[in-house]
Amino acid sequence: MKKTLLSLVAILALACYSNAQTNLLTNGTFDGIEGPLAGRTTNEWGIWSGNGSTATVIDGVVNIIPVASGDRWQFQLEQQLFVVENGKTYTVSFNAWADVDRVITISLEDLQNGNTRLGTTSDPGNEEGRSTWNVDITTVQTKYQRTLVVDTIRANTVTKLVFMAAQTADMVYIDSVSLVEGTNVSVRDNKANALKLYPNPAVNDLYISGKSTLSKVEIYNVVGSRVREYRNVLQSINVSELKSGVYMIRLTDSHGQSFTSKFMKK
Repeated sequence: MKKTLLSLVAILALACYSNAQTNLLTNGTFDGIEGPLAGRTTNEWGIWSGNGSTATVIDGVVNIIPVASGDRWQFQLEQQLFVVENGKTYTVSFNAWADVDRVITISLEDLQNGNTRLGTTSDPGNEEGRSTWNVDITTVQTKYQRTLVVDTIRANTVTKLVFMAAQTADMVYIDSVSLVEGTNVSVRDNKANALKLYPNPAVNDLYISGKSTLSKVEIYNVVGSRVREYRNVLQSINVSELKSGVYMIRLTDSHGQSFTSKFMKK
């Protein structure tokens, strides 16, 4: 059923968007590879596990069964050998959810050169401004996206996109992974048209127009740490206790669609 629906969506998308961005990854929908995932092979999806964690593709969705470890990298869902270039901007998007609210980590790195991160980023959850992000996922299937500017490609680079999930033993589900050049302008513009933030700068209340209810609103500081979270937001959030400065805000609606923007607290 999922494959049929995806085919119809793909046909409609091609008819409506002739300039659609190209996915630089192989088989981001995981179709045609049902069953347990084996170790990584060239540019196909695979896993690496140091503690017995496993992953199985069921109906085109990766079901990760992690074994808890103090080291998140003890389980890795990954793909290698995609092509990116220095000086260009890229966006990685994916759908993720879990049996309970938890954190996963996604990273774009150079396997050949000490897992050096491929680029710079200011998106929430980044580590030291580089292309590794800690992402808070929930029990609701949600689309996430992170953007980077590539700056470390060398002659011998082996590119790698990896999801790490051994922080806890709670199951994780991954689907619809893409890596495209640019910033997914069409997606962000649509969301920007639907959601407006005001006043900006804000002193006490930050108002959100364009949606009747948001399931979750998260605020991150400039180093990517989450400082506030609000649930079931109707019209506004109170930001009076935040220190003055610039913040990233991520708004997630009842359909699991997310929009990230910036605002200033005066």
